[in-house]
Amino acid sequence: MKMSLSASTLVNRLLRPRHSLLHVQHRGLTTRRQPKAVRSFVHEHSHPKRLPRHAQHHPAHKTSLDHNAFSFSGAGWASAFHLGVVYALQEYGYFTQHGLSKHEHSDRISKEEMVHSDNTDVYKHVSEREFSHKHQSKFTPAYPYLAGASGGALTAVWIACGLPVKHMMESARHMGDYCNDNNGIYGNLAPVLREMLMRELPDDAHIRCSGVVGIHVLRIWPNPSSESLVIDQFGTKEELISAALASCHIPGYLHRGRPYHEHKGEKLVDGGLLKIVPSLPKNLNGVHVCVLPSEYAIGCEVDICPNKVPRETWAGRSVFRYAYNMLMPPEDLKAYGDELFERGYEAGQQWVVHGAPTHRNGNTQ
Repeated sequence: MKMSLSASTLVNRLLRPRHSLLHVQHRGLTTRRQPKAVRSFVHEHSHPKRLPRHAQHHPAHKTSLDHNAFSFSGAGWASAFHLGVVYALQEYGYFTQHGLSKHEHSDRISKEEMVHSDNTDVYKHVSEREFSHKHQSKFTPAYPYLAGASGGALTAVWIACGLPVKHMMESARHMGDYCNDNNGIYGNLAPVLREMLMRELPDDAHIRCSGVVGIHVLRIWPNPSSESLVIDQFGTKEELISAALASCHIPGYLHRGRPYHEHKGEKLVDGGLLKIVPSLPKNLNGVHVCVLPSEYAIGCEVDICPNKVPRETWAGRSVFRYAYNMLMPPEDLKAYGDELFERGYEAGQQWVVHGAPTHRNGNTQ
């Protein structure tokens, strides 16, 4: 026998305040988005959100929830866009098992499956990099394979090490402020970036990243490479940091007077110089994140980017300024970073909720 609600109970339920979230209408669907002022104080370890009911049954998510690899483009000082994307995806359960302890990582990827860091085949062409079925099955949306070039490589390392997004935003801003106060950014960034990574990364960062993070570089000597190479095995924390610095090395920009970064006897430069969005192994179900609008990422696959956000408009002049600021950011780094973080958050949420189409070589699919 059903019991009817009392009049007072019914009134209280009707008058109960709704959750303090904005409701945004897009393409006939409703999604919830935290206001910027609220998000800035959200606890870093809050429980992952469930997808809105309409999104759980949206056709795009019959496959998007199976993605087990993410690639982050070269970004420079626009890496805040990547961090905004990561923050949005974390709220829906992506990347949530990264940052595991050293013991838990040894369970995920056993020593027998790792290539020893001294192996001469540690540099692999992307086209040759595939995982065995046994290894491939270890990657999930909560624990995906991560690839990146330049600022995207740093983003991948930060995710794998479980560093809080907002903390890394602050660290990058302080690093930029320090350079601006001491002879500027151009040519002076390498030692400051190295010191920041040594300070922020955990002592077992190389174990957390081995077999999980693919850092893309270009080799200029010996045997110059015509496509990016992948470093995904790291013997020590210093070796991991050296690979990350090599991936960020734009000749003359990162370190004045040095045209390359030397890593384990090889001369390497920025892995995003030929292709800004690194490719992923073909036997992984990958997502490609780019800080530039998709039409400017020539020859690249792009799934998440600024122009996926409906309000964004891109004129030629604004894109030029945006690209320039990737290397030479405005003086107000906090405002610049906050704006990019907001764009990244919205772009990431659009991909999760609406399953925006993938752009390949300028064509929408």
